[in-house]
Amino acid sequence: MSGNFDKMYSVFKHESWFSWHMADLIFPFFLFMVGSSIYFAFRKVPREVENSEEKDKALRSVTSRTIKLFLVGVLLNVPLSGFRWETLRWMGILQRIAICYGCVAFLFLFVNSRVIQYALVSVLFLLHTSLLYGLIVPNCLISERLTRACSAQSYLDTMILGGKHLYFHLEYDPEGILSTLMATINTFAGLEAARLTSSLRYVNQRILWCFLIGSSFVGIEILLVDCFPDSVPISKPLWTASFLFLTVGCSFWCLSFCGLWAKVTPRLVQPCLWVGRNSFFLFAASFLLDYAALLSIQVSHMPLKQWLYRHSAVTLLGDTEFASLSFASVFTLFWVVIAWILYRKKLFIKI
Repeated sequence: MSGNFDKMYSVFKHESWFSWHMADLIFPFFLFMVGSSIYFAFRKVPREVENSEEKDKALRSVTSRTIKLFLVGVLLNVPLSGFRWETLRWMGILQRIAICYGCVAFLFLFVNSRVIQYALVSVLFLLHTSLLYGLIVPNCLISERLTRACSAQSYLDTMILGGKHLYFHLEYDPEGILSTLMATINTFAGLEAARLTSSLRYVNQRILWCFLIGSSFVGIEILLVDCFPDSVPISKPLWTASFLFLTVGCSFWCLSFCGLWAKVTPRLVQPCLWVGRNSFFLFAASFLLDYAALLSIQVSHMPLKQWLYRHSAVTLLGDTEFASLSFASVFTLFWVVIAWILYRKKLFIKI
């Protein structure tokens, strides 16, 4: 939660359409982790047996969690729509997580062949790519197919979801339909990463293999961008192939780094455990506090959030990038403390 969006270090800003910053890696990393959690949650389920009590239980769990995640995401959008049905945004972060989680979990539980799993994931890749480059958008030139107004992403979101139900009524939704197809592959990559690391006996092997695989994906991304800079640019809103390879590669790198970090300084990894055990609750609670409370409550003719920022960070540090970062860091620390309290009391709020 930034104190002032106009006073942010560029590394923490999302790119509007092309290129990328570090902030654009956060959501793909989270999807990668969701995929890894699927493997650890259901690896003991006997998937080879057609009808089993454990498999039925897993099916009910996946279905329930997918629906709950999607509905909670929609409910979180209610305050942003002004509590009006006609402008309610259908998609969002939790909704995309729900779709990706449901698809990959069903794939893992009910498709036993790894070859068929990879084939189905390849179909998603080809479907996204064919629609992105092959869908004819009315009143648009072929040379404009990757622009904001004329992309297949914008066209499908507007036609299927409705223009009034998109993120702040833009031409497209950042968590729209077409890009969600490709984001599912990031989740599947997380599943495969968990499967790989679990098959390796030694930590050093896991660190090395994750680093090598990450390097391979980033290498492919570099080749795509160098050879086809205009056709396959890095774009998070479009979730282009280059963005997919970049984020999957960086996810493997991050996993390799975390493995090394946990091996060298295991105590410093504890805060990650606190937050991870209640991640969805912390996300929803911080979202509601930020948008439903701090931005809706007025103090001295300004939102409470802006009032707090001006009378704390700005007073001490001035209206600078460092002040905005410090303000956000304090709120992040606040939620880490909440996570620690919940962890100590063994309160794990699950969806």
